[in-house]
Amino acid sequence: MKKISDKKQLAVCKARVDSIQTLSYKNAVLTNLKSLLQFGKGDKAVDFTAIDNTGKLVTLSSLNGKIIYIDLWATWCGPCMAEMPHYDSLKASYASNPNMVFLSLSIDDDIPAWKSNITKRNATGYQWIINRAKLSAYNIVGIPRTLLIDKNFTIQDMNGPLPSNKNLPAILGKLE
Repeated sequence: MKKISDKKQLAVCKARVDSIQTLSYKNAVLTNLKSLLQFGKGDKAVDFTAIDNTGKLVTLSSLNGKIIYIDLWATWCGPCMAEMPHYDSLKASYASNPNMVFLSLSIDDDIPAWKSNITKRNATGYQWIINRAKLSAYNIVGIPRTLLIDKNFTIQDMNGPLPSNKNLPAILGKLE
């Protein structure tokens, strides 16, 4: 269920959950399902405040009006680091598009390690870090993960394609 961002698809899960025999497990799954149904595709993005690589407080809403591709990662996440060259390449391919924003959002607890990582990689563009607890509405349970937000600040995908996904340019094109 956590990989599904479409509320209609999630609603279909309810019948399957009702068939769970173990009451405590059933209640836990229902609680999780209820949470997932509260926020997802088609809803307005929930604003948050993060810190950029200069130490300045920044908000997601400051990017409103643009297509926002958020890459969630951490320095300790091997699969996240494997996606970075793909992310950088993707970001470079849209560099001349003023309507598209690529936000690299780290959930590291260690700010010096994050700063060191982005410096070593010569990372450019929007480099932000946030305490994962501030993203509770987005139900971040695993990374790497991406979020897609359209020009109207509406969630298009809570589990978007990773930067290495060959279909990503076509998906982004549909949002323009």
